[in-house]
Amino acid sequence: PDFVLEAGALVLADGGVCCIDEFSTIRSQDRAAVHEAMEQQTVSVAKAGLVCRLRSQCSVIAAQNCKGDRSSRRGASYDRSASLVVNSGLPPPLLSRFDLVVVFASGGKGAATEPDKAEFIIGSDAAPKRPAEAPEAVAAEPAPGSGVEWTHEVIREYIAWAQQNPLKEGPAPKAQEVLERYFMRLRADAMTGDGTGGGITVR
Repeated sequence: PDFVLEAGALVLADGGVCCIDEFSTIRSQDRAAVHEAMEQQTVSVAKAGLVCRLRSQCSVIAAQNCKGDRSSRRGASYDRSASLVVNSGLPPPLLSRFDLVVVFASGGKGAATEPDKAEFIIGSDAAPKRPAEAPEAVAAEPAPGSGVEWTHEVIREYIAWAQQNPLKEGPAPKAQEVLERYFMRLRADAMTGDGTGGGITVR
């Protein structure tokens, strides 16, 4: 049979930038390829009789969450008492290939407070992009007490209509306060207990 060699992300990004999300979840053999690409700017292949070395001169930008406890479903928060290697779960040789490592941790010096985060998130969409326009066709309002079946298709249509028809005014102060308090409560619940917060992120 004939075998075809297909270039991966690192090879396709030759001369540019390769962005990798969930970097901690890649397989061990893929980590070895990333390590070689970051160290030697090449990717070696030796499979099915195909032996070659491909050029991969690119910058790598990777993002990941902290290494969580397997018994926890919420992930983990950054442990300031542990090293960066322990928090990331990456082997030191691979971690050392990065020229810059940026850590986003809650509670650090100069970090935004939970009320500040909630106010920023709510306020980012407070100003309408354009005045609302009456839609050409609007479904009749159901009678009081009648059930509305919110199917997946109905929800998609409603979200699309809401995006195209923003409110003329921003959210009411009372509604904004309710959303902020609810967001802060979710964040507080995620950060309490065994310290494995991260179930509710700003994103």
